[in-house]
Amino acid sequence: MSSYLVAFAVGELEYISTKTNSGVEMRVYTVPGKKEQGQYSLDLSAKCIDWYNEWFDIPYPLPKCDLIAIPDFSMGAMENWGLVTYREIALLVDPGVTSTRQKSRVALVVAHELAHLWFGNLVTMKWWTDLWLKEGFASFMEYMFVGANCSEFKIWLHFLNDELASGMGLDGLRNSHPIEVEIDNPNELDEIYDSITYAKSNSVNRMLCYYLSEPVFQKGLRIYLKKFQYSNAVTQDLWSALSEASGQNVNELMSGWTQQMGFPVLNVTQRQDGNNRVLTVEQRRFISDGGEDPKNSLWQVPITVSVGSAPSDVKARFLLKEKQQEFVVEGVAPGEWVKLNSGTTGFYRVEYSDEMLTSMLPDIASRKMPVLDRFGLINDLSALLNTGRVSIAQFVQVAASSANEDEYVVWGAIDEGMSKLLACSREMSEETLKRAKQLIVKMFEKTGADLGFAEQSGEDTQKMMLRALVQARLARAGHQPTIDKFNQMFTDFLEKGTPIHPDIRLATFGVVARSTGKEGFDKLMNLRETTTFQEIERQAMIAMSQTPEQPLLAQLFEYGFEKNKVRPQDQLYLFLGTGSTHMGQQYAWQYFCEHIKEFLEKKSTIVVRNMARITVNNLDCFYLDS
Repeated sequence: MSSYLVAFAVGELEYISTKTNSGVEMRVYTVPGKKEQGQYSLDLSAKCIDWYNEWFDIPYPLPKCDLIAIPDFSMGAMENWGLVTYREIALLVDPGVTSTRQKSRVALVVAHELAHLWFGNLVTMKWWTDLWLKEGFASFMEYMFVGANCSEFKIWLHFLNDELASGMGLDGLRNSHPIEVEIDNPNELDEIYDSITYAKSNSVNRMLCYYLSEPVFQKGLRIYLKKFQYSNAVTQDLWSALSEASGQNVNELMSGWTQQMGFPVLNVTQRQDGNNRVLTVEQRRFISDGGEDPKNSLWQVPITVSVGSAPSDVKARFLLKEKQQEFVVEGVAPGEWVKLNSGTTGFYRVEYSDEMLTSMLPDIASRKMPVLDRFGLINDLSALLNTGRVSIAQFVQVAASSANEDEYVVWGAIDEGMSKLLACSREMSEETLKRAKQLIVKMFEKTGADLGFAEQSGEDTQKMMLRALVQARLARAGHQPTIDKFNQMFTDFLEKGTPIHPDIRLATFGVVARSTGKEGFDKLMNLRETTTFQEIERQAMIAMSQTPEQPLLAQLFEYGFEKNKVRPQDQLYLFLGTGSTHMGQQYAWQYFCEHIKEFLEKKSTIVVRNMARITVNNLDCFYLDS
């Protein structure tokens, strides 16, 4: 047992308990008065242990597994063997208060830490260079478990934005780092606890699982875990196990994905040859600022192809090994659309010719193209917009064809692109910004009217999340009826006790902070100080950081940082909403720069890096001292 996995807890605690089907004693510990909020995680964790026992074909080896919710805890969670520690917000669920999004996060975090009981605890990486062997696989297995056991969350749809797009966001930077990164000193370890180690590794695992097939991938992981249980392993050991299971040279296929930074974008053109489509595919490293790759990096890229006549099927599979190759897709009629990266399973982006893109528009509009592909297409366009490879007009054309879209994750990709459009417009002129907001209202208004504000009987969890996203975007675009409705909901909540649905609560708080000045700010502050639920505390704080008034933002930062009224673990959320205004962006950036020395002295590198990431990501542009 590795020494970093030893833990004990002392305090005034209470617990609830159950047993798994395999006889493992499961307990959830909380501070007094909160144990009932642990019921969801208790039931889920018991199911999770049994599911992992079967999936890995290796039983959990201890007689008990305790999960403990800690009010003040710097890490999100930690997989100590037999005593797994969590922040309260990552473990506790109140059915009437917890949002769907937060409940799904609880499920993922619980499953992530329990996956570590195999990846990390049972088999430990030989050195921190191979940190991804535990974090990347715990991240992948959390989605495997939640996808198989919590269908209401549609978790693989959320994977696209939360993992795939997140990993690409960081890995698209010029100064990214490989998944396998040399660590000479443990003091450097904090620097690689990031989206590369978690989200990119997770996404690369998913890509490999689809390429080999899930049964073969599972067989390889079982070989790996059984061979190295109670010992240490390196990445090559994993590749050897997967090669044994698949009969393929997995090291040759995957070394480029883990040993070099970045990922490819594939430029695709086509020509018709009788009843076949000839695709010319060229790869280059995707760099988010549009720059060139001095290393001319190459990957072995698993390409899947779908076509308009059978959009849900994989029509062809290829492996791109060279800088540029031609592939023939047989049996494709003239005029039929062809799309690469079926199901958005690959960790790469695709840039299409205008002809190819235009041919897809009708099936995007009719939703005949599968949702995973609609997301992938729009997300790629949004990213390519930043590089200058795609024009604003091209992105808007595709986004506008999604007027009848009904999936939360696709609207999320559209919303992300619209945020970039607004950022560009702010840098041009007030008139351009006004026209951009009018365009957004035109695109979102019908869907907002169809959804309304109230939860409808029988609708799934995604519908309420979509409602919150669309109405929030309308409010940000200045749609006054939507703003008025949000403010009335908040007034009714305070004065009449009318509940706000948990899934639309953050959007409501944000509108109040942006539109009602000091009066609304003070009400949110009072709400934050009187609530006993951490999710509401955090949402009120994120909302207050969206205020357009600098004195109020300064008051919030003084409250959180200088008066220490916000838990150290939550202080980074003070920066989260500041991207709403130019003033907020500038204030947060300057505050961070002025206090970075103090932050580095008092906080871990991980926390400070996350503060920097949030602050920089919120900037429309960098501000220079005159």
